Amino acid sequence: MSVDYKLCPKCNNALDKKETKCPYCGEAVGVNFSIWNNSTTINKLTSNNSSNKKTSGCVIFFIFFIAIQIIGAVLSFISWILSSLF
Repeated sequence: MSVDYKLCPKCNNALDKKETKCPYCGEAVGVNFSIWNNSTTINKLTSNNSSNKKTSGCVIFFIFFIAIQIIGAVLSFISWILSSLF
């Protein structure tokens, strides 16, 4: 067997490296889409998204306190303008 071969992900037949479609089962072998069929990979992708939610909650927490300070500054500026008028 030649060294320059690859295996079909569906039927495990040896194919030339130049082939993009398995002649035995018809599976496309040029691009590997089997990562999306693997349930452990999908679980890893969803667990990464849940960790991002924890980070976004922390960001929302800091934005909330920054917004409170901005609102406080605007209200103090308005009260300063009103006190200078009267």
